Amino acid sequence: MNKYFKNIINYYQNHKILVIFATFGFLIILNIIFSGNPAKKEGFNTWNNITVGDKVSQDQLKALNPISIEENSNGTSYKYESSFKSFPNEVVVSKNNSAQFIKEYLVADKNHTLDYYISQLGEYDLEMEVPEIGHTVSAAIFLKEGLVVVHYSTSEIRTVVQKWYFEPMNESDFLKTWGNSLKEHETEAVPHPPVFDPDF
Repeated sequence: MNKYFKNIINYYQNHKILVIFATFGFLIILNIIFSGNPAKKEGFNTWNNITVGDKVSQDQLKALNPISIEENSNGTSYKYESSFKSFPNEVVVSKNNSAQFIKEYLVADKNHTLDYYISQLGEYDLEMEVPEIGHTVSAAIFLKEGLVVVHYSTSEIRTVVQKWYFEPMNESDFLKTWGNSLKEHETEAVPHPPVFDPDF
């Protein structure tokens, strides 16, 4: 037995670099396996523990106290109170009880900007105008991540005011579905964006 352990020690001493590299490679593989989808890990597709593409129960939806529930062509739309009285958050659930789309309204915060999402996900695929708000706001669309970041486009600090979550899809499908209310920028934006009023 002592000879056996001596052989192991001798092998380690003679192949120290090889053993170190093998151990390092093994740790990298474990990190990849357990890290999962980076977008989901950071919560880029999740709102109140509801993740687009995942099943969601009626109990879970009702526990968030919806202010309205409506059936439409996309499934069932659940509206929830946001920071703005006239703009409720929305969760759309398909007939098979999967979360398909989420829209979240946010109070403008100079520390919450589009640049953060670019640093995490890379450059966005599309940028379009949001007609319901006006020329001062743009939608940066990350198709592969299933994320739309609506932000002020006329300020150096591109503050985020909405986030949309959807299942990743190509540009054509997005513009036919969740992005059908968006349009290309047609006119130059005004220099000073309005400030969202939570009492509006």
